[in-house]
Amino acid sequence: MLRRIWIDEIFEQGQGDGAALAAAFSNDLRVKKAFEDAAEAYLTSQGFHKLHPNVIGMPPQQAARIKFLDELRGA
Repeated sequence: MLRRIWIDEIFEQGQGDGAALAAAFSNDLRVKKAFEDAAEAYLTSQGFHKLHPNVIGMPPQQAARIKFLDELRGA
């Protein structure tokens, strides 16, 4: 069994109804923060790559994905 995290609360709010679940996700501030943090990580990584084009590192998309998933799991 998976350890419960805050996103499980949102699934419960949907109570099996797709529209209610979509509304619960849309209205949750933690989901909004996860997207904002992902966007910030993307832009930060993109800016770094522009300043340092010869440095090899993870692409901005990967930095954004990691930040988004970290936020979802409460890291």
